[in-house]
Amino acid sequence: MDLYSKVSDYIENFQFVQGETWLTHMAYPIGLSIGYVIVVFLIKSFMSHRKDENGKALPALKLKGFSALHNAILCVWSIAMFCGFLVGFVREFKALGWPIVYCCVLPDAPNDTYTRGPLVFWSYIYYLSKYYEFIDTCILALKNRPLIFLHVWHHAIMPLCSMAWIFTGYPHVWVPCGLNSFIHIILYAYYAASALGIYSRIRRYITSMQIVQFMLGLSQCTIWYFHILVRKQPCVGERYGMFFTYLVCLSFLVLFIKFYIDEYIEGKRLTGGKGALVEGKEKKEGKAIPAVTETSKPKAQ
Repeated sequence: MDLYSKVSDYIENFQFVQGETWLTHMAYPIGLSIGYVIVVFLIKSFMSHRKDENGKALPALKLKGFSALHNAILCVWSIAMFCGFLVGFVREFKALGWPIVYCCVLPDAPNDTYTRGPLVFWSYIYYLSKYYEFIDTCILALKNRPLIFLHVWHHAIMPLCSMAWIFTGYPHVWVPCGLNSFIHIILYAYYAASALGIYSRIRRYITSMQIVQFMLGLSQCTIWYFHILVRKQPCVGERYGMFFTYLVCLSFLVLFIKFYIDEYIEGKRLTGGKGALVEGKEKKEGKAIPAVTETSKPKAQ
């Protein structure tokens, strides 16, 4: 059996078992997210107080090459996840029909329908990617860049949120994970290019896509609750997991809309630790260039 066949077979038969599959005990997303926040602010404090032998503040690290590589890795990772979700969803849709799109329990479906197979595998890979994305904030802290609440909150809560989707059998996980992976392809390609000095004006459109994504996520949650509470129809998933998802998605929507208004409508600049990115021009070596927009990296889920 060649490597491709082995990988395909593994994905096809992947079985998610809470507490047994690697990093799936609930202590991991909670503990590692708390550790992430502590480490980030320790790095931030250290970088803010660095001084040379004369007591002068040392310049922030640039990390252009590392930042470009990191973002390129996440871009490729997102491509793989998006393709995986797309192929998995198309196959499930052909086999199971519309119920897999919203929430219905399929009476004749095997018991492991929602814990086995390609969609579950890529949901798990998506969950793991949230830990690697912690490096985003570490890079910003090492560069001594200001951090906004949206950025830190997003990274801190996403491991727990994405774990809850798998653990509670979230039926339309392809929406937040698949759509977010697609947006991240563009987002991380943009940041990789920015790190290499290649600038563009697409940030506003990326933010708009993220806002639409959260609206769709809230719509999916509302449909789920409509079937449960109004139609009294059994649905896959737990109410507490869906409610948690609803609150997180709502918080992202509010914070991203606020960011959009502050950044693109009112044009607020990033000062100190208050936050919002700057799109415009700044002077560097006597030349006017577009501002590097990696400062706070607000992202989708």
